Amino acid sequence: MKTRLVGNLLYGQSGGPTSVINSSSYGLFKQAFKHKDIIKEIFVMHYGFEGLLKEDLILIKNEPNLKKLINTPGAIFGSNRFKINFSKDTETLEKIYNVLKKI
Repeated sequence: MKTRLVGNLLYGQSGGPTSVINSSSYGLFKQAFKHKDIIKEIFVMHYGFEGLLKEDLILIKNEPNLKKLINTPGAIFGSNRFKINFSKDTETLEKIYNVLKKI
């Protein structure tokens, strides 16, 4: 018997905004809404990992309005170039873990 993972989806943008970053997020959200049996809520990290660390998350609830993402320039949810040193930055990793447990 297969075990199904059920929970929330978390999305974040990082790096430079490209012409397709919002369209890509639209595609992800559109597919996620088709799987409400396993994806309970969709969250976006506002400004990537910086938003996650500040618990600045956007709850995506309204599928019909998401189509506007296809033609919206830039990175609508914000982006960053935050880097984590996985071998030294245990405080940041612990903070990320604790925020993820909340959502």
